[in-house]
Amino acid sequence: MEIIYVIPSYKRPKLLKDTTIKLLIKHKVKEVTIFICEDELFDYAEMLCNLDINVKLETTKEIGIGNVRNYIRDFYPSGSNVLMIDDDIQDILEKNEITGKLESMLDIKKFNEKMFKISIEKDIYLWGVHLHDNPYFMKTDLVLGLNYINGSWTGHRIDKCKKKIKVDIDHFEDYLFSIKHYIRDRNVMKAGKVC
Repeated sequence: MEIIYVIPSYKRPKLLKDTTIKLLIKHKVKEVTIFICEDELFDYAEMLCNLDINVKLETTKEIGIGNVRNYIRDFYPSGSNVLMIDDDIQDILEKNEITGKLESMLDIKKFNEKMFKISIEKDIYLWGVHLHDNPYFMKTDLVLGLNYINGSWTGHRIDKCKKKIKVDIDHFEDYLFSIKHYIRDRNVMKAGKVC
């Protein structure tokens, strides 16, 4: 299964390199596309060269995270499995069922494939991970139905035949996006033991 890794970023090339890119390299992700403003191309190109991952830079005239996320979803054709990741992710954690503690995930690529496969089986077009790193509240493997899907690590199945969902706010745009997806598709999915 092909998964397209994408990162919307704004004026944070060093932070991106030191966090999310470092995490993707650790997990042997081969390629990532980063969406940035046109006037930042030089800064990002300079910071993200000569890495152990193929970095593609796409520029947009869109301003604000909500608009950039809309642009990314429009950018890819139907049938694409797009994993959208924030530019400041240091690690992905999962709950150890024996100890009850959170541990670094051993294979994020395998996790992402599993989540996209489940979303295809259940006809779900948006999935994400648990918002908080508190294992006490992480009781269920998968949470289906009306959920808040935090924008930090989200899977998007692109289907241009479905009614387009856009958000028109920048702060808390992921709340609005989760609700609109639930209204359209009657379901979203969250990995309840991963954050």
